[in-house]
Amino acid sequence: MDGQGLQPRIKEREIDDLFAKAFQTSPELCDRVRECLDLTGSGTAKQVGTQQGHFGDSGTIDLDVVLSGNRLLIENKISAYWSHVNGVAQPERYIRSGTGYCGTTVLLAPRSYLRKSVKASMFDKTLSYESLLSAFSGSDYDLLAAAIDQAEVPPENPSDVQTAFFQSFGALRAEIAPQITEKKRDRNKGSHTVHLDVPKSLTLHVGLPKPKVFLQFVEANVKLMIPKWGWHVTEIQRTGGLENTGIMLRQVGRVGTLALQLPTPTINCKGPFEPERERVVGAILTTARLCSWWDNNPDVLRH
Repeated sequence: MDGQGLQPRIKEREIDDLFAKAFQTSPELCDRVRECLDLTGSGTAKQVGTQQGHFGDSGTIDLDVVLSGNRLLIENKISAYWSHVNGVAQPERYIRSGTGYCGTTVLLAPRSYLRKSVKASMFDKTLSYESLLSAFSGSDYDLLAAAIDQAEVPPENPSDVQTAFFQSFGALRAEIAPQITEKKRDRNKGSHTVHLDVPKSLTLHVGLPKPKVFLQFVEANVKLMIPKWGWHVTEIQRTGGLENTGIMLRQVGRVGTLALQLPTPTINCKGPFEPERERVVGAILTTARLCSWWDNNPDVLRH
Protein backbone atom coordinates (compact mmCIF):
# COMPACT_ATOMS: atom_id res chain seq x y z
CA MET A 1 0.00 0.00 0.00
CA ASP A 2 1.20 3.51 -0.69
CA GLY A 3 -0.56 5.20 2.21
CA GLN A 4 -2.96 7.03 -0.12
CA GLY A 5 -5.48 4.19 -0.39
CA LEU A 6 -6.15 0.58 0.45
CA GLN A 7 -5.39 -2.38 -1.77
CA PRO A 8 -8.44 -4.57 -2.49
CA ARG A 9 -8.74 -7.27 0.15
CA ILE A 10 -8.51 -10.87 -0.99
CA LYS A 11 -11.82 -12.68 -0.72
CA GLU A 12 -12.02 -16.11 0.85
CA ARG A 13 -13.78 -17.34 -2.30
CA GLU A 14 -10.56 -16.59 -4.24
CA ILE A 15 -8.62 -18.87 -1.90
CA ASP A 16 -11.39 -21.49 -2.13
CA ASP A 17 -10.94 -21.52 -5.91
CA LEU A 18 -7.15 -21.61 -5.57
CA PHE A 19 -7.23 -24.74 -3.40
CA ALA A 20 -10.05 -26.38 -5.37
CA LYS A 21 -7.93 -26.15 -8.52
CA ALA A 22 -4.79 -27.34 -6.72
CA PHE A 23 -6.53 -30.37 -5.23
CA GLN A 24 -7.48 -31.40 -8.78
CA THR A 25 -4.20 -30.59 -10.57
CA SER A 26 -1.31 -30.54 -8.10
CA PRO A 27 0.03 -33.85 -6.74
CA GLU A 28 2.53 -31.78 -4.74
CA LEU A 29 -0.25 -29.91 -2.91
CA CYS A 30 -2.12 -33.15 -2.25
CA ASP A 31 1.04 -34.79 -0.91
CA ARG A 32 1.62 -31.83 1.42
CA VAL A 33 -1.96 -32.15 2.71
CA ARG A 34 -1.49 -35.89 3.23
CA GLU A 35 1.69 -35.22 5.17
CA CYS A 36 0.02 -32.63 7.39
CA LEU A 37 -3.06 -34.78 8.02
CA ASP A 38 -1.14 -38.07 8.34
CA LEU A 39 -2.79 -39.69 5.31
CA THR A 40 -1.31 -42.22 2.91
CA GLY A 41 -1.59 -42.47 -0.88
CA SER A 42 -0.52 -40.42 -3.87
CA GLY A 43 -1.93 -38.41 -6.74
CA THR A 44 -4.59 -35.73 -6.85
CA ALA A 45 -7.98 -35.72 -5.16
CA LYS A 46 -10.65 -38.04 -6.47
CA GLN A 47 -13.43 -35.52 -5.93
CA VAL A 48 -13.53 -31.78 -5.24
CA GLY A 49 -16.65 -29.76 -4.57
CA THR A 50 -17.09 -26.15 -3.49
CA GLN A 51 -19.87 -24.59 -1.42
CA GLN A 52 -21.55 -27.91 -0.69
CA GLY A 53 -24.54 -27.92 1.65
CA HIS A 54 -24.11 -28.83 5.30
CA PHE A 55 -25.71 -32.01 6.60
CA GLY A 56 -29.12 -31.06 7.98
CA ASP A 57 -28.11 -27.40 8.36
CA SER A 58 -28.16 -24.18 6.37
CA GLY A 59 -24.93 -22.75 5.07
CA THR A 60 -22.26 -24.38 2.96
CA ILE A 61 -18.96 -26.25 3.25
CA ASP A 62 -16.20 -24.33 1.47
CA LEU A 63 -14.34 -27.36 0.09
CA ASP A 64 -15.62 -30.95 0.03
CA VAL A 65 -12.65 -33.09 -0.98
CA VAL A 66 -12.14 -36.84 -1.29
CA LEU A 67 -8.42 -37.52 -0.87
CA SER A 68 -6.90 -40.99 -0.41
CA GLY A 69 -10.35 -42.34 0.40
CA ASN A 70 -10.94 -39.71 3.09
CA ARG A 71 -13.70 -37.15 2.82
CA LEU A 72 -12.37 -33.77 3.98
CA LEU A 73 -14.91 -31.10 4.89
CA ILE A 74 -12.85 -27.92 4.75
CA GLU A 75 -13.71 -24.48 6.13
CA ASN A 76 -11.41 -21.82 4.70
CA LYS A 77 -10.75 -18.62 6.67
CA ILE A 78 -8.48 -15.64 6.16
CA SER A 79 -9.59 -13.23 8.88
CA ALA A 80 -13.41 -13.21 8.99
CA TYR A 81 -15.49 -14.00 12.04
CA TRP A 82 -17.58 -17.18 12.27
CA SER A 83 -20.89 -16.88 10.48
CA HIS A 84 -24.13 -17.82 12.25
CA VAL A 85 -27.16 -19.29 10.52
CA ASN A 86 -30.33 -19.67 12.58
CA GLY A 87 -28.22 -19.19 15.68
CA VAL A 88 -25.77 -22.00 14.82
CA ALA A 89 -22.12 -21.03 14.32
CA GLN A 90 -19.92 -22.53 11.61
CA PRO A 91 -17.89 -24.86 13.87
CA GLU A 92 -21.04 -26.47 15.21
CA ARG A 93 -22.38 -26.94 11.68
CA TYR A 94 -19.14 -28.64 10.67
CA ILE A 95 -19.35 -30.98 13.66
CA ARG A 96 -22.82 -32.09 12.53
CA SER A 97 -21.70 -32.47 8.92
CA GLY A 98 -18.63 -34.45 9.97
CA THR A 99 -20.87 -36.95 11.72
CA GLY A 100 -23.59 -36.95 9.06
CA TYR A 101 -21.22 -37.32 6.11
CA CYS A 102 -18.69 -39.54 7.93
CA GLY A 103 -16.03 -36.99 7.04
CA THR A 104 -13.06 -35.28 8.67
CA THR A 105 -13.60 -31.59 9.43
CA VAL A 106 -10.65 -29.34 8.62
CA LEU A 107 -10.05 -25.66 9.35
CA LEU A 108 -7.78 -24.17 6.66
CA ALA A 109 -6.37 -20.74 7.57
CA PRO A 110 -3.21 -18.70 8.13
CA ARG A 111 -1.30 -19.60 11.29
CA SER A 112 -2.17 -16.27 12.87
CA TYR A 113 -5.88 -17.08 12.52
CA LEU A 114 -5.44 -20.60 13.89
CA ARG A 115 -3.56 -19.25 16.92
CA LYS A 116 -6.22 -16.66 17.72
CA SER A 117 -9.34 -18.75 17.08
CA VAL A 118 -10.62 -20.33 20.28
CA LYS A 119 -12.93 -22.57 18.23
CA ALA A 120 -10.24 -24.01 15.97
CA SER A 121 -10.05 -27.01 18.30
CA MET A 122 -13.65 -27.90 17.41
CA PHE A 123 -12.43 -29.11 14.00
CA ASP A 124 -10.90 -32.57 13.67
CA LYS A 125 -7.82 -31.14 11.94
CA THR A 126 -6.26 -27.78 11.11
CA LEU A 127 -4.16 -26.82 8.08
CA SER A 128 -2.17 -23.61 7.85
CA TYR A 129 -1.64 -21.72 4.62
CA GLU A 130 2.05 -21.53 5.51
CA SER A 131 2.42 -25.33 5.61
CA LEU A 132 1.07 -25.58 2.05
CA LEU A 133 2.60 -22.46 0.50
CA SER A 134 5.63 -24.28 -0.96
CA ALA A 135 3.31 -26.35 -3.19
CA PHE A 136 2.37 -23.20 -5.15
CA SER A 137 4.31 -21.02 -7.57
CA GLY A 138 3.93 -17.87 -9.63
CA SER A 139 0.75 -15.84 -9.20
CA ASP A 140 -0.86 -18.60 -7.09
CA TYR A 141 2.03 -18.38 -4.62
CA ASP A 142 1.73 -14.57 -4.54
CA LEU A 143 -2.02 -14.74 -3.87
CA LEU A 144 -1.67 -17.17 -0.96
CA ALA A 145 1.27 -15.24 0.49
CA ALA A 146 -0.77 -12.02 0.32
CA ALA A 147 -3.65 -13.74 2.11
CA ILE A 148 -1.25 -14.74 4.90
CA ASP A 149 -0.21 -11.10 5.27
CA GLN A 150 -3.83 -9.96 5.14
CA ALA A 151 -4.73 -12.17 8.10
CA GLU A 152 -2.73 -9.82 10.31
CA VAL A 153 -4.97 -6.88 9.40
CA PRO A 154 -8.50 -7.05 10.91
CA PRO A 155 -11.24 -6.83 8.27
CA GLU A 156 -13.05 -4.01 10.09
CA ASN A 157 -10.17 -1.62 9.57
CA PRO A 158 -7.57 -2.70 6.99
CA SER A 159 -5.33 0.28 7.69
CA ASP A 160 -1.57 0.19 7.46
CA VAL A 161 -1.39 3.13 9.88
CA GLN A 162 -3.50 1.43 12.52
CA THR A 163 -1.78 -1.91 12.07
CA ALA A 164 1.57 -0.17 12.59
CA PHE A 165 0.16 1.56 15.68
CA PHE A 166 -0.83 -1.74 17.30
CA GLN A 167 2.54 -3.26 16.42
CA SER A 168 4.29 -0.34 18.12
CA PHE A 169 1.97 -0.70 21.09
CA GLY A 170 2.87 -4.39 21.41
CA ALA A 171 6.60 -3.65 21.25
CA LEU A 172 6.32 -0.95 23.92
CA ARG A 173 4.16 -3.13 26.14
CA ALA A 174 6.74 -5.93 25.92
CA GLU A 175 9.46 -3.44 26.88
CA ILE A 176 7.89 -1.76 29.92
CA ALA A 177 5.46 -4.45 31.14
CA PRO A 178 6.65 -7.84 29.87
CA GLN A 179 4.66 -9.57 32.61
CA ILE A 180 1.41 -8.90 30.70
CA THR A 181 0.71 -10.41 27.29
CA GLU A 182 -1.80 -9.55 24.57
CA LYS A 183 -4.25 -12.10 23.23
CA LYS A 184 -6.19 -10.21 20.56
CA ARG A 185 -7.21 -6.76 19.39
CA ASP A 186 -10.73 -5.62 18.55
CA ARG A 187 -11.92 -2.76 16.36
CA ASN A 188 -15.68 -2.79 16.95
CA LYS A 189 -17.83 0.27 16.21
CA GLY A 190 -15.05 2.63 17.23
CA SER A 191 -14.08 0.60 20.32
CA HIS A 192 -10.37 -0.07 19.98
CA THR A 193 -9.53 -2.71 22.55
CA VAL A 194 -6.58 -4.87 23.53
CA HIS A 195 -7.46 -8.10 25.36
CA LEU A 196 -4.89 -9.71 27.62
CA ASP A 197 -3.91 -13.35 27.54
CA VAL A 198 -5.10 -13.96 31.11
CA PRO A 199 -3.25 -17.21 31.92
CA LYS A 200 0.02 -15.55 30.86
CA SER A 201 -0.70 -12.18 32.49
CA LEU A 202 -2.40 -12.98 35.81
CA THR A 203 -2.16 -15.42 38.66
CA LEU A 204 -5.11 -17.83 38.45
CA HIS A 205 -6.12 -18.10 42.09
CA VAL A 206 -7.63 -21.27 43.48
CA GLY A 207 -11.28 -20.72 44.34
CA LEU A 208 -11.68 -17.63 42.15
CA PRO A 209 -13.12 -17.48 38.62
CA LYS A 210 -10.85 -16.79 35.66
CA PRO A 211 -11.36 -13.10 34.81
CA LYS A 212 -11.06 -11.20 31.55
CA VAL A 213 -8.91 -8.09 31.20
CA PHE A 214 -9.05 -5.56 28.39
CA LEU A 215 -7.69 -2.09 27.74
CA GLN A 216 -9.99 0.26 25.84
CA PHE A 217 -8.21 3.08 24.01
CA VAL A 218 -11.16 5.29 23.07
CA GLU A 219 -13.17 4.67 26.26
CA ALA A 220 -9.99 5.38 28.25
CA ASN A 221 -10.09 2.60 30.81
CA VAL A 222 -8.84 -0.85 31.66
CA LYS A 223 -11.32 -3.38 33.02
CA LEU A 224 -10.93 -6.65 34.88
CA MET A 225 -14.21 -8.56 34.48
CA ILE A 226 -15.49 -11.40 36.68
CA PRO A 227 -18.71 -13.00 35.36
CA LYS A 228 -21.67 -13.34 37.73
CA TRP A 229 -19.92 -11.49 40.56
CA GLY A 230 -21.58 -8.13 40.00
CA TRP A 231 -24.11 -8.87 42.69
CA HIS A 232 -21.31 -8.71 45.29
CA VAL A 233 -20.21 -5.12 44.69
CA THR A 234 -21.39 -3.87 48.09
CA GLU A 235 -19.90 -6.83 49.96
CA ILE A 236 -16.51 -6.36 48.30
CA GLN A 237 -16.53 -2.66 49.11
CA ARG A 238 -17.18 -3.46 52.77
CA THR A 239 -14.25 -5.85 53.02
CA GLY A 240 -11.76 -3.10 52.17
CA GLY A 241 -8.66 -3.63 50.12
CA LEU A 242 -9.54 -1.06 47.46
CA GLU A 243 -8.72 2.05 49.48
CA ASN A 244 -6.30 4.43 47.75
CA THR A 245 -6.13 2.19 44.65
CA GLY A 246 -8.41 4.26 42.43
CA ILE A 247 -10.16 1.03 41.38
CA MET A 248 -13.87 1.51 40.74
CA LEU A 249 -16.36 -1.35 41.02
CA ARG A 250 -19.18 -1.68 38.52
CA GLN A 251 -21.95 -4.20 37.90
CA VAL A 252 -22.37 -4.57 34.14
CA GLY A 253 -24.55 -6.66 31.86
CA ARG A 254 -27.62 -8.73 32.50
CA VAL A 255 -25.65 -11.61 34.04
CA GLY A 256 -24.22 -9.32 36.68
CA THR A 257 -20.57 -9.20 35.68
CA LEU A 258 -18.26 -7.46 38.14
CA ALA A 259 -15.92 -4.89 36.59
CA LEU A 260 -12.86 -3.60 38.42
CA GLN A 261 -11.96 -0.49 36.45
CA LEU A 262 -9.15 2.05 36.32
CA PRO A 263 -9.10 5.17 34.14
CA THR A 264 -6.40 5.51 31.49
CA PRO A 265 -5.45 8.29 29.08
CA THR A 266 -7.52 8.51 25.92
CA ILE A 267 -5.49 7.14 23.00
CA ASN A 268 -5.95 7.88 19.31
CA CYS A 269 -4.78 4.74 17.51
CA LYS A 270 -5.92 5.92 14.07
CA GLY A 271 -2.86 8.07 13.52
CA PRO A 272 0.91 7.93 14.10
CA PHE A 273 2.16 6.23 17.24
CA GLU A 274 4.79 8.69 18.48
CA PRO A 275 2.41 11.54 19.41
CA GLU A 276 0.52 9.03 21.58
CA ARG A 277 3.56 7.37 23.16
CA GLU A 278 3.32 9.08 26.56
CA ARG A 279 -0.39 8.29 26.87
CA VAL A 280 0.25 4.70 25.78
CA VAL A 281 2.89 4.33 28.50
CA GLY A 282 0.37 5.54 31.07
CA ALA A 283 -2.26 3.09 29.83
CA ILE A 284 0.16 0.15 29.89
CA LEU A 285 1.39 0.95 33.42
CA THR A 286 -2.21 1.32 34.63
CA THR A 287 -3.10 -2.05 33.10
CA ALA A 288 -0.10 -3.64 34.82
CA ARG A 289 -1.16 -2.03 38.12
CA LEU A 290 -4.66 -3.50 37.91
CA CYS A 291 -3.22 -6.94 37.12
CA SER A 292 -0.82 -6.62 40.05
CA TRP A 293 -3.70 -5.80 42.39
CA TRP A 294 -5.46 -9.00 41.29
CA ASP A 295 -2.30 -11.05 41.78
CA ASN A 296 -1.67 -9.71 45.30
CA ASN A 297 -5.20 -9.47 46.73
CA PRO A 298 -7.04 -12.79 46.26
CA ASP A 299 -8.28 -12.71 49.86
CA VAL A 300 -10.32 -9.54 49.23
CA LEU A 301 -12.42 -11.43 46.69
CA ARG A 302 -12.38 -14.81 48.46
CA HIS A 303 -13.78 -13.17 51.59
